[in-house]
Amino acid sequence: MSWLIAVPTSVTLAGVFCGLLSMILAPTNPWLAGCAIVVAALCDMVDGRLARLTGTTSEFGAELDSLADVVSFGIAPAWLAYQVLAGPELSLGWALVAFAFVACGALRLARFNVTETPTDRFVGLPIPAAALLVGCLVMAAQETGSPALSGPVPTATALAVGAVGMVSPFPFPSYKTFESKVAQVAFYVLVLAGLSLLVIDGPGGVVLFGLMALYTVVGFIAGLLGKR
Repeated sequence: MSWLIAVPTSVTLAGVFCGLLSMILAPTNPWLAGCAIVVAALCDMVDGRLARLTGTTSEFGAELDSLADVVSFGIAPAWLAYQVLAGPELSLGWALVAFAFVACGALRLARFNVTETPTDRFVGLPIPAAALLVGCLVMAAQETGSPALSGPVPTATALAVGAVGMVSPFPFPSYKTFESKVAQVAFYVLVLAGLSLLVIDGPGGVVLFGLMALYTVVGFIAGLLGKR
């Protein structure tokens, strides 16, 4: 096995570290915890491309990526949401809601690993998108203080929508390949705008949450209408 495999593997493990960091930060600094999930998502976007660039794509890398995703995009956002829903108190009900998100994420990854899917779409909401939907909602609530974004109802709704989306049969467009050049440019412009705002301590969470919410809604509508 080529030593070059260490390059994408290191990026994948960096995403796991970001997931762990998010869980550590969640009780005291939810906004930074959400930022850690965003960085984990960036690692997830990069590691596969690095593997293809270095010619080190392998079954080992694919399995490691799935295990990393369970931590960074399953457990970490669920724990962050639980802190919003229940805080330091033990709540079995909210724990089960958070668990449902993690369970659906694990099922989503298992289905992806054993099912052949076209490169221009995903079957079900990708787990990084579901994680960002939850994490960026928490960030947006911290940035704006809006009652429409903060509190148990919006957070639990994001968990539920993400969970249902992940196990749904609906086709979601792949953000790795775009059929429309306009959509590709718009997507990356919004991503860069959100990240830039985060760097300068602006409302980047609002921008990224809006993008993830739009992506999720478009996928659900297309699925319900039976369209791609």
